[in-house]
Amino acid sequence: MNDEFNRNAYHLMEIKLSQIAARYLLCKSWLQKKEGKVSSGEKDTEVHYATYVGRVEESYRELEENQKLIVNNDFFYQNSYPYWWESYFSKSTYYRLKKAAMKIFLRKFKDA
Repeated sequence: MNDEFNRNAYHLMEIKLSQIAARYLLCKSWLQKKEGKVSSGEKDTEVHYATYVGRVEESYRELEENQKLIVNNDFFYQNSYPYWWESYFSKSTYYRLKKAAMKIFLRKFKDA
């Protein structure tokens, strides 16, 4: 039962981080499109998007370099090669680092 709970918790962290990454990319894209354009009165949306982007980037900065590599490739870059990590880590190291990275990132994001 404990193993099943751990798998579910791990999977939920993956889902949450995937959602954060998708929203981040949308907000970042929207802000880049708005850059240099005359405002149409959407300041509240712009501030909200910029705040979200800032929270994500602040959370990312808290990670160690190996963890950044994993989070970037698994969630933000949307790497089409699912086993990209094999040239960097053993399977157990990859999953250990990924779990730690997700925990740190999500905790920091929640607190930001």
